[in-house]
Amino acid sequence: MNQTASAIRDLNKAPVAGDIFQLDENAYVTVLSVGAGQIRYVSGAVDSDMFREAPEDLLRSAKVMPYKTFRKWLASIAAGRRMDTPPPA
Repeated sequence: MNQTASAIRDLNKAPVAGDIFQLDENAYVTVLSVGAGQIRYVSGAVDSDMFREAPEDLLRSAKVMPYKTFRKWLASIAAGRRMDTPPPA
């Protein structure tokens, strides 16, 4: 299966668990969970079936960011501003 086929290119979309956002031609970020004002994510395109029973190394590599900060980061990229990818945690 092509993991990037379902990547979201509309960076203004509200993130939910399982979303894969395409940041540029070869950069992706996968949302693992959203809750309590925070978002957990990993760099790269990760198949959602894989993280339902996530291996420990995937969970350990997850970064946590305030939800509003993550949304602003995505909106900045959507507006064409140069931003760090993956987002700083």
